[in-house]
Amino acid sequence: MRTSKKSNLDGCWKLRPHLDGKAIVKSLDLPRGPAVGTYIEEQVRWMLLNPTGSKVECEEHLKSVRKRELERSSSSSSDGGAGNGTNKEKEKNTSNSHQDDKAIRHCKKKAHVEK
Repeated sequence: MRTSKKSNLDGCWKLRPHLDGKAIVKSLDLPRGPAVGTYIEEQVRWMLLNPTGSKVECEEHLKSVRKRELERSSSSSSDGGAGNGTNKEKEKNTSNSHQDDKAIRHCKKKAHVEK
């Protein structure tokens, strides 16, 4: 308990987020949807790490996270979509290996029964 008091985390489960979903959408210019939940989680994480932080500081943190994500997504889309092909190939390989594993298990069962 001493550690929680030293860290200003005593009663942290009672804290309300600085920004609700609507405020996050407005502040970060986000579309409504699951992305908002990601930023609410990031806000809670920030609040636990910065228990004396203000609403303005939290909002600035979320804006910096949003900016990094936008930069990351624009750099990955500007590479001509090469990353997408790689992901599709990985999915295809994963699917094939799953089918291979299934076939191997089937063969092992069949071999066991035939003995």
